[in-house]
Amino acid sequence: MGSFCGGALLAQRPVENIDPHRHSNLAEAQHHLQQAWGKADEAQKEKKDELGGHAQKAKDHIEAADP
Repeated sequence: MGSFCGGALLAQRPVENIDPHRHSNLAEAQHHLQQAWGKADEAQKEKKDELGGHAQKAKDHIEAADP
């Protein structure tokens, strides 16, 4: 369990690094991933331990989906 917790702490907000002029749909999707990560982070800070790890799991999935 300690390894999982350590890995969860490494989750980082997705960066916006896709050129919207070249790949507008991917850039927009990446922007939405960043917004979703922010909302999960807000919920995590607001509710602390009340989310049962769901917010962190969502952030991990968002990070994995980031191109």
